[in-house]
Amino acid sequence: MVALLAWLKVHQLDLMTNEKTRKHGIAFKFEFNNRETVDISIKLNLTERIAVKPARPVAWTSSILPR
Repeated sequence: MVALLAWLKVHQLDLMTNEKTRKHGIAFKFEFNNRETVDISIKLNLTERIAVKPARPVAWTSSILPR
């Protein structure tokens, strides 16, 4: 979990700092199998800033924008 949160802090900081995205950006689900094992499900609502522009009448270009 710590590694995941550290990665999010660098690459998807808004999931922790933005009130709107924080509510639904990260979800954990734990399912206990027995006294020794547990299944963990992690749901991340990740985003990436991309600009899409027309290049020709029937083509488009895309580029990743900085944060």
